[in-house]
Amino acid sequence: MLNDLIKIDGTVHEVERRITELWSLDNALGFQGRRGMPVRCVYELYGREQVGKSTLAYYLAGKVRETGTVVVLDNEGGLDITYATQAIAQSGFHGTIKVIDIAKKSKGNITARAMEEMAQEAADLLLKEDVNAIVVDSLGMWQSREEAKGDIGQANMGRRALRVPQLVRRVVPHLQIVDDPKLVILINHVHQVMGSRGHYTPGGVTKGHAANVRLYMYRKDSEFPNGAFQAEVVVEKLRWGGAHSERRGIVFIQPGKGVDLQMSALLDCVRIGEAKRDAVVKLKHINRDGKEDWKSMGRIGTLLEGMSDAKYKQFIDTLDNYKEK
Repeated sequence: MLNDLIKIDGTVHEVERRITELWSLDNALGFQGRRGMPVRCVYELYGREQVGKSTLAYYLAGKVRETGTVVVLDNEGGLDITYATQAIAQSGFHGTIKVIDIAKKSKGNITARAMEEMAQEAADLLLKEDVNAIVVDSLGMWQSREEAKGDIGQANMGRRALRVPQLVRRVVPHLQIVDDPKLVILINHVHQVMGSRGHYTPGGVTKGHAANVRLYMYRKDSEFPNGAFQAEVVVEKLRWGGAHSERRGIVFIQPGKGVDLQMSALLDCVRIGEAKRDAVVKLKHINRDGKEDWKSMGRIGTLLEGMSDAKYKQFIDTLDNYKEK
């Protein structure tokens, strides 16, 4: 082996991964036969409004480690801590959610802290042993110190594009020097390129260069009861393995609940042709005669309300067997 002839002088961390249990997303983020999301790195997760970005971010942050602390920097002022707790609990996390305090009290007065100050606090918390991940929600609502202190209508162009890369450059070395792998997830908006195809995200180009993984998320299908929907996550950058059209994963999201692993597995089976989704969901199987057949798994509405562990296992086994083909 040529690798046996090369010696490494210096501390270099191996690329570690965490299985998210979202089958297609684990495949999309994998490389050279290793599945799962890389950790010890920066993610930029972006898309239009109401596509499940925050929900997925909480879920992925909770997958770094079951216990510990997930730090949330809420730039949008719309954090629903009850929902955030439910969404992160879907990952199996049972630790602490620390929300960076926006209020600053001085001599009896309360003012809002500058986002630069809040971001620095969040970034430096990565050096604490029990902190697993930071979720910044969102870069698109970043308000610079000058904008916060200035008048409405005052020009502050370029301030965000300067400060966001400073945040990214601060967390990158932190991620490399800590003993346990951690994660930084930057949630962002997406804008259409005027007069052309494609899209871009606010905060300057440097944060895109520094991000190890960039994920574009959009709604794929909303024809489900109670506002539930299927989203697709496209890997637009993967430092380990590159990006291509097949790097995409399915995530099913239930309002008030978060990421639904059972329905995500069902839809992954549909996507690869091992299941059919009509009024009744059918799963491909081998019958008693040894021939390929379709087995009814129940109505889609019933499965959406709650799938038995036995049925869920059948979908998971189907995905695992497909992977081995």
